[in-house]
Amino acid sequence: MSCFEGFYGMTIITEIFVALFSLLWLGVPHSGWETNPILKHPAARIFIAILVIVGIVAWHFYPTQTVSDEEVELIFWHSVEKTNLPEDYCAYLHKYPQGEFVELAQLKCTPTIHATDAITQAVDVVLPLQAADAAKALVSPPVISDAKTSVPDFIIPASTADKIKPPIENAKPEYELQNTENEPLWMNALQELFGVTDASGKIKTASDKLSSIWFEQSFQNGKDNNHVIFIKSQPIDNAGNIDDCHACGVLIGQVSYKQMNGAWKIISKQKDFTKIGSYGDAPNITQAKILQISSDKNIFLIHDSYMVMGEASEWEELFLFSKNSWHHIGGISAIIDNSASMECNDDNKKCINYEGKVSVIPSNKEYPDILVTKTGTDFNRDKDKAILAKNDVYVFNGKKYELKP
Repeated sequence: MSCFEGFYGMTIITEIFVALFSLLWLGVPHSGWETNPILKHPAARIFIAILVIVGIVAWHFYPTQTVSDEEVELIFWHSVEKTNLPEDYCAYLHKYPQGEFVELAQLKCTPTIHATDAITQAVDVVLPLQAADAAKALVSPPVISDAKTSVPDFIIPASTADKIKPPIENAKPEYELQNTENEPLWMNALQELFGVTDASGKIKTASDKLSSIWFEQSFQNGKDNNHVIFIKSQPIDNAGNIDDCHACGVLIGQVSYKQMNGAWKIISKQKDFTKIGSYGDAPNITQAKILQISSDKNIFLIHDSYMVMGEASEWEELFLFSKNSWHHIGGISAIIDNSASMECNDDNKKCINYEGKVSVIPSNKEYPDILVTKTGTDFNRDKDKAILAKNDVYVFNGKKYELKP
């Protein structure tokens, strides 16, 4: 029995006791009642007893005291702490983005991707573009106009946030530029990053880690033709199988190239510059959409999603290319649909269903604000009614983009 059930049961017992005591006390004559013009009549005493009982019943079924929003949040938080599941902490962050326990929830909220058969199968190897195709691919970054991008004032897990570092001004590579005659090959990237490669595209880089190509992409940065190969390092168990636990993310590394005098040269490489994903894998990406925030800065939008307690969310992790290196600078939420949740299907119908488009707000800032233009409906909990979804603005705080209050 919960504490609320116990309290409720004790309240009923107390009410019954008061009612019986009232009947007994008013039903038995007491000294001094003979001189009272009302209480000296048994019928009057019975009538008063009935009024007392009616008052108790009315108090029980029509309480005047309501539970505050803070108390509701506290009850919800205690239930999350009791389950101690990452998806429940994420649910708390969605429900109370400005709540009392946001910082604690951020430490334990891990974005979720539902497990699929592909997780347990062999890692797919993304073959590099052929040289002819690469020349065609080196065009201006696509404009994000019809993209379904996304996540809530999305919160990055602590394991990821710890790895986020601001761009270093005038950063210099720790190695000499190296020439490659043709377009960079994934085998070359694995060799450069780990000192070993394999024709299968998968190499065991530690006793508990399997590394392989995640995806690669050509892009323009200013006037430069660039190419990046991202490598994911998945956790494995003693038998060599992918560890697909809910909170098991993957480490992301990269090797970046720039075309110089007809040849590709390595300009940077990072083994583990961030950690994303869950269930032992990274999001399934073929080519990322690119958001150009300045002439020499591009953001790759890494699409990800999860569902918890019937609420589906989609978002974009932000991978910034600046000063020839990569930085994970937060995430942006723009799609939420809780139509499958109990909250939307109960009598209150607190439904949320909107999606947004991501764009840059023109300014002279080095890192301009990012606008999420939403279409659809949100739910205003203060007014307890559905409203049109309001646009979000994300600002750069020196390390990452975060939702503007």
